[in-house]
Amino acid sequence: MAFNEMTDDRLDGTETLTMNWNFHPAPPPIEWTGPWWGKGQIANGDGEVIWDVKMTGERDEQGFGHLRYVARGRGDNEGLKAFYTGLRESPDPWVPFIFSGYILEKDGS
Repeated sequence: MAFNEMTDDRLDGTETLTMNWNFHPAPPPIEWTGPWWGKGQIANGDGEVIWDVKMTGERDEQGFGHLRYVARGRGDNEGLKAFYTGLRESPDPWVPFIFSGYILEKDGS
């Protein structure tokens, strides 16, 4: 579970993901590499689910994390799609990801 604080507040909320991975051992400080994927939801402060989320990603040979998200809106966000990526340029798993992306509006813009 993580809290999202984005520049577009339509994506703010508590994100709950079920994640899977197929990691392989690597020498320190990398520790492990490989793909991971998952799905979940983002809920607003009232607990209402506002996005359904799917994620794919990998931890590369340098230990850097690369994530790709696709989210479909619910409730007030119905008809919206969000596409965003996360990048962690460190093998340290406690370094936060930096996210960027966009929301595809209902009219396709």
